[in-house]
Amino acid sequence: MKARVMTGVALASAMFTVSAAGWEVKGPADPKPYEKTAVDEVRAYLSKRVGDRALTVDGEADIVIHVGDTDLAKAKGVTSDKIENERWMIKSYERDVVINGGGTRGCLYGAYHFIEDQLGVRFWSETEEDVPAASALDLPRLDRSEKPFFAYRDFFRSMNGEKSTSLFAIRRRQNRNGEVPVSAELGGALRYGPPNHCHTFISYADWDKLGKTHPEFFALREGVRVGGRSYQLCLSNPDLEELFYEKLLAYIAKGDAEAEKMGVIPPVMYEISMNDTPARCTCEACASAEKKMGASGFYLDFVNRLARRIKKIRPEIRLTTLAYYFTEPLPEDGVRPEDNVIIKLCDTRSNQAASILEPQNDVFRELLGQWSGFAKNIVVWDYAVTYSDRTRGFPFASEFHLGDLYSFYTTNNVQGIFWEHEQQEDGDLYDIKYYLESRLFEDPFQDANRLLSRAMKEYFGPAAPVVGKIRRHLDTIRRERQGFVSWTPELGAFDFITADDTAKMLKAFDEAEAAVKDDAKFLRRVKRLRKGTQALVDLRATFETFKKGDSFVFDAPDLDMIGAKKKVGLKLVDDAASVCGKAVRVDVDSSREGYYDLPLMIGVFDATVRQTLFRQTFPKPLSTDGYADYTLKDVVFPQDSFVFITRSWTVQRQTGIAGLKDGKKHDVTAVVRFEGPKFIPGDTRTNTIFISRLVIR
Repeated sequence: MKARVMTGVALASAMFTVSAAGWEVKGPADPKPYEKTAVDEVRAYLSKRVGDRALTVDGEADIVIHVGDTDLAKAKGVTSDKIENERWMIKSYERDVVINGGGTRGCLYGAYHFIEDQLGVRFWSETEEDVPAASALDLPRLDRSEKPFFAYRDFFRSMNGEKSTSLFAIRRRQNRNGEVPVSAELGGALRYGPPNHCHTFISYADWDKLGKTHPEFFALREGVRVGGRSYQLCLSNPDLEELFYEKLLAYIAKGDAEAEKMGVIPPVMYEISMNDTPARCTCEACASAEKKMGASGFYLDFVNRLARRIKKIRPEIRLTTLAYYFTEPLPEDGVRPEDNVIIKLCDTRSNQAASILEPQNDVFRELLGQWSGFAKNIVVWDYAVTYSDRTRGFPFASEFHLGDLYSFYTTNNVQGIFWEHEQQEDGDLYDIKYYLESRLFEDPFQDANRLLSRAMKEYFGPAAPVVGKIRRHLDTIRRERQGFVSWTPELGAFDFITADDTAKMLKAFDEAEAAVKDDAKFLRRVKRLRKGTQALVDLRATFETFKKGDSFVFDAPDLDMIGAKKKVGLKLVDDAASVCGKAVRVDVDSSREGYYDLPLMIGVFDATVRQTLFRQTFPKPLSTDGYADYTLKDVVFPQDSFVFITRSWTVQRQTGIAGLKDGKKHDVTAVVRFEGPKFIPGDTRTNTIFISRLVIR
């Protein structure tokens, strides 16, 4: 054991920085921004966890923790340039502990693993963490070095605009944080360059800018060239490739400049992908190419041509593209993705309440298996969210199946996952599910059940056994009754949970709350989870109020306005002409791409198989001076569905309720009126649609 001899300035410095308990955190003399963050975080959490109590490592006292490329790290040969990117290490040398890592985030990952694994801190969300009460701490001899398994680890969360989000993302060892920039102080991110990470056709060929001068770039539909987000492009046009290539070069230059300004590594991923619509170009050349190569082959061939050109001047750049809608099947005619193309396969088909290995998930499992042997680079776009506003937070026990999912991805050439997992404020068991998803990003081979069990105990405390029984019961009845929860589920998706089940669950929640009644933190978490079950009970009761004789009547306040909070031109307003005195007002001109133009569309969407089953269009208003009935006849409602009104689908009403799933034919009537010159020639009022009522007979 070596004795420490300190004199002069060194002794004064040590006395200033070493805590009363004899520990110190040191960084490099000239730290990089992310090293400074790592030093500050280790010091802050050691102060919370140990404070002025004793910290020892393998029995040694007077501990010095060296974070980043310190003099000791250099002496031991463990500087960041000698460690592979994103690998982190924690190693003790008697009284000294070195924390470091490769690239710009490895050091931070090491710091957060030390804080989490050695100090016992849990980061549950941006606003909630658990830190053990301050006490003396004796750590074992430390010698750990790991690297996250998946190369791309990303979440889109509904708090993505919050100030603290990027810090939380790095604490959970993500290397991208949705669309939120990650600063140099947090090591930057594996970024997409501009314009964004999905559905970029609209940014490369904007109908509003090019529709009049170059209509030939846009989709031919029923003999007319149309554009905007509701349509794809005419990819057979030879000049379109040149437009994309020139814009891609400009986007890369912009991405480089933004990265330099932020002090982070330039982006290496640039997205070339379809608009979010199945409406493709039907011109003769596009139709012929699709027939030869398949829809996915035709689109991939376009991306490949750009990839080959960009590889010659920027070989590090990767073009990413979506396998989504009609591009999910494998390409034909020998078309394969270039080595610098990343396929992002979107899982729009799966039952997220079930294991990927269950028969209900055969479609996506087989689809990924096919791409696995076909493409060199695969990222999965996955969903852990329920988007239907009225079913948000409803319970489904997907946490038991995350281990199967990650294991399946490891054996099928998946290099990364982009999770859409918004709604952390009220999503079902959100903090636990997110914790598992992020931990399995790093090590998908660990025992997922053990990880879940530990997390439940830490998160719910004495209530964990009862909460665990509730969740296991949920999974059992879902299996027995073949429940199917898509990422857009309506009320019918939760029919596997009966009224008797919810009564038992709420009684069990009473028991769980009693177990933690004296602990505000645990009690708050149990009550938060309970809300989903109570909301299911309440919604079922609410639907009974809509039944009027042989009909279901939904007035304007009962209709869902999808995206209203995002200012897409939807608002509930007073309207004396409406039979209920209210109307959903649609400000047509607020949508620059003609989402609300004629024809008016009414349809029924099956949320389980994700298909429009019934649809009726109305090319012009049925009345020019008030409300009229627009009726879709002979609808047979599936298990889980919703009615949509307008081509934008932004006005909806879920219909997966017992009184409608009777196998009989129903008529669906929307009561609508129009104002403005787009709909009524010579009308000088603003272009507006008013929806008063939806009636199902």
